Amino acid sequence: MLNIQFLFIPLHIMGNIEFTIKYNRRNKLNKRGEAEITIRAYQKSKNGGRPREKYFGTGVFAQPQNWDEKRKKIKGEKAETKNELIRQAFERLQGFVAKEEINGNAPTLEQVEDFFTNRRVNDFFEFAKLEIEKANIKEGTRKSKRARLENIMSFKDRLAFAEVDYKYMVDVERYLNRRGYKTNYVDKMMTDLIQYCGEAVRRGYIDANKNPFNDYRHKREMTVKDYITEDEIELLENAELPRRLIYSRDLYLFSCYTGLSYCDYISLKKSDIDNTGLRTYIRRKRQKSGVNLDIPISSLSHGKAIEIIDKYKQADREEIFSFINLQTINKNMKDICSAAGIDKHLTTSTGRITRACTLSRKGAADSTIQNTLGHTKLTTTMQYYVKTSRETLADDLERIDC
Repeated sequence: MLNIQFLFIPLHIMGNIEFTIKYNRRNKLNKRGEAEITIRAYQKSKNGGRPREKYFGTGVFAQPQNWDEKRKKIKGEKAETKNELIRQAFERLQGFVAKEEINGNAPTLEQVEDFFTNRRVNDFFEFAKLEIEKANIKEGTRKSKRARLENIMSFKDRLAFAEVDYKYMVDVERYLNRRGYKTNYVDKMMTDLIQYCGEAVRRGYIDANKNPFNDYRHKREMTVKDYITEDEIELLENAELPRRLIYSRDLYLFSCYTGLSYCDYISLKKSDIDNTGLRTYIRRKRQKSGVNLDIPISSLSHGKAIEIIDKYKQADREEIFSFINLQTINKNMKDICSAAGIDKHLTTSTGRITRACTLSRKGAADSTIQNTLGHTKLTTTMQYYVKTSRETLADDLERIDC
């Protein structure tokens, strides 16, 4: 039997990464009064930056009285088996780093992590799929990223990390353009590739000096989406509609009145409505950005949003509105516009734009529009929501008499 007493001494593998054994690093015991033994990987910066570290769990637990800190081993009952498991994990990490450095590589802590958790891959797209699945994003965003990656992979479904070069970047962008995707959607797909490539660089799969996206220039077009005027809002309000379309119409108008996005109004709760003062507010966080909203709905559109809330709220339900799919609303808006005599392509997002444009035409400050919409940056408000129609331009020029 190996003498475990001398196996857990801090070890430098060719100067790159140092491994040590750490007991109860969180200084917290579980319900059984035990803490896990972990392996600390410590890496100094090559360029004088801050050192980095990662911890790897061994799955072995021990009570404080059974841990020998000096010898870095467990004592007591079943100690031999537990110490053997720790030794195997420790040597597995050391062996990986040693092998990489013998082959002329300088492994990163992320590469060590991927090896230890059996996530190390040889294909760039397999790596990208793992990044999508482990990302802290909403499921809808994850679904969109999966779809965009499938589009990218239709050009080439296998890609070694060494093949992620400037030529591939140019070729795949041309291919996506030839397939007829709009410029901004192609840019979204290229942005995804940049993200995956950047993470591959951080994890040591791609040499940072060979990152083909270092000098990439985004190609975007400024899009001008439809919005409706106050007269067109009135047409929607008074349109004779079949019963199946009324709910979608009301939700769209609610967005026009408040500036709330679909995900924010469909999840709106009674507790988000504040009637305690002289005005009625919607007070909640935006789901997308986490920005606090404080919208005085009694002061917007003559309080029509309050009428819609009162129309649909129910005593036995905390949510104001019953759930309806976003795609269903967008589909219904075609028939609603036709019935109202509005020749525009309206979707759930254009109600939000309408709120911004109405405020802009009324002379509201840019910061007021930004706060109403809950944008983190004023540039977002200016670039995507504050539109100027020909009629508004003419009115402004006549008003200032220039």
